[in-house]
Amino acid sequence: SDLFCKREATLPLYLYLRLQKMSNGYGLVGRTSRCFGDFEKFTICMKTSNEPLATCGVLRDGYLECLHGKDYFGRQKEIAWQKTENERIAKEGGKAGGHGHGGH
Repeated sequence: SDLFCKREATLPLYLYLRLQKMSNGYGLVGRTSRCFGDFEKFTICMKTSNEPLATCGVLRDGYLECLHGKDYFGRQKEIAWQKTENERIAKEGGKAGGHGHGGH
């Protein structure tokens, strides 16, 4: 498309080629995939921004979080750890031990 050609000169070649070949938006059972909206927003930003690598980072992070859920799973792990730690402290009679978890 003309819009994509406009960005060709400013995007690194590997990224340009990658964005051309990415997802069509449909999952395995024919419905739109859960992360396609995030991917589409990121792609549009990359195509239209004057400085795509600087301005589209938040959208990229949102898309990657949708795909992999690392932030979500990291929070779940932290919550589980804190629950276990609270139970341990309660069993020891309320004494906070030296097991600390990075000040959290």
